[in-house]
Amino acid sequence: MNMKAQEILNEYLKSHPDFWEFEEEINEIKRLKTLVELENMNKIDIDRKDLYEFDKPTERTRKRLIELDKIGMTEVDAAQFGVKNIMSGLYIEMVWHYNDQQWDDYIQWAKDLIKNRS
Repeated sequence: MNMKAQEILNEYLKSHPDFWEFEEEINEIKRLKTLVELENMNKIDIDRKDLYEFDKPTERTRKRLIELDKIGMTEVDAAQFGVKNIMSGLYIEMVWHYNDQQWDDYIQWAKDLIKNRS
């Protein structure tokens, strides 16, 4: 923060001593804003053919893409999924190749991360 901004903030806090009483409410508003932003983000197009392995069964991949969509993940880059300002890096190959335990562990980690950052 530059010096002028810091001075303005200090003056404001001096003239509004009760400002910090609302810190909890401000944090709740920020959390709700993040949830609304997640809800309004582009959904994953689970019917896109390039998100499925060529000449392989599609049902498991479809279920996994739906699960990613439900927890608020979007396509943040070509065939890479994440949540804006929280996480990225789940490549489509991971969706295809993680075994069930790896997948469950990843989804739980992602849910916890999203919850803690929201």
